[in-house]
Amino acid sequence: MTRLCIQDLNIAVSGLSNASFAGTIDPLKPVILSVRGPSAIAHLIPFESGSITLNNESATQLGIQKWRSKVLYVPQRPALLAGTPSMFYAQVSSFRVHKDANKLGRGTTTATTTTTTTTTTTTSGRRDPKDIAHQWKVPYDCWDKEWNQLSGGESQRIALAIAVAMDPLLLLLDEPTSALDPETTLLVENTLKGGFNCIWITHSPEQEARIADSSLVFERIDQRRYRVNIE
Repeated sequence: MTRLCIQDLNIAVSGLSNASFAGTIDPLKPVILSVRGPSAIAHLIPFESGSITLNNESATQLGIQKWRSKVLYVPQRPALLAGTPSMFYAQVSSFRVHKDANKLGRGTTTATTTTTTTTTTTTSGRRDPKDIAHQWKVPYDCWDKEWNQLSGGESQRIALAIAVAMDPLLLLLDEPTSALDPETTLLVENTLKGGFNCIWITHSPEQEARIADSSLVFERIDQRRYRVNIE
């Protein structure tokens, strides 16, 4: 069980002021926290002051590569990469930080889904991202196409499937279903809900009602500042 703590966070670029909250990350009792507002938990946006810790360790103490393997950010629009998704997954899997995480036993949690499709595991012990994406109606042959040959929805689902397969402690999701139709959106939600700890940015009240165990609300104080409430 891991404790995520954010204390007095200030981010000038987004107007975030004195944001504080804390929560428990438990792979055996996963929850989804929806977010209305900005987020910098993955240490991808610099913040002026405050702290973000996992079990009282900051990204500096833990190492930024290790932090980002535990707290994994999935953008709304994946970057246009060279090569194919299969090549990208092979490269990411070869990074030492992911190999070490697997040796320590992270990557053994099992997601609960409503689909009857089974997934296989790779030689590293992880779920195969191709099977995960196939549950979301992504054909297997998409993995051997160049990224620029994929549709926005295919790229979005493949990037998310890779993140899920890496089995981090916490997934940071920025509108992960924005390019998907309603049916496929539900498939993705059903995979993640009950199986993964997520902080999920959504601008859809309907989606928030379906997925969220609780909500983190960034309430605007004035033109430049927000305060944080948990509902």
